[in-house]
Amino acid sequence: MMKKGFTLVEFVIYLTLVSLVLTSLVIWILSLGAVRDKNYVAVEVEANAQIVTSIIAREVRAATAIVNPPAGSAATVLELTRPSPEPGRKFELLDGVLWLTTAGQAAVQVSGGAVELTNLLFTNLAEPNDARDNLRASFTLRYREPASADFAYEIEVRTVISLRQ
Repeated sequence: MMKKGFTLVEFVIYLTLVSLVLTSLVIWILSLGAVRDKNYVAVEVEANAQIVTSIIAREVRAATAIVNPPAGSAATVLELTRPSPEPGRKFELLDGVLWLTTAGQAAVQVSGGAVELTNLLFTNLAEPNDARDNLRASFTLRYREPASADFAYEIEVRTVISLRQ
């Protein structure tokens, strides 16, 4: 008479197949998490680059003149004059964070805390007798504390902005 059920060999094969499927599933889920983290780092750096660039561009376009750096030179600090009676603006880098200072007010953080801004350089491209100043801003942004080398992300940004006036 035939007994119904599984043999030991069939049971071992079944366990092996189930464990392979479950192992593959766990590896796939972990890799999705790593990809998500890498994308988060890239988006954070790219978003900060866009924000920093747009704020610098907005302030330069609204300025009447570039005080520092003078025409034909470069500096790590940008100082702008605004139409009267508005106070002037100043961009400076402190400990990897870009700050915007308005005369007589507290400084405002421009770049986010998760990223570090380095190699900041403002170049006034105007010649001494030009009617309009043109400014080149360049900087490097990187994720401040990557958990591993896989999450290290860095971009270099260069842009040129003209005063409207």
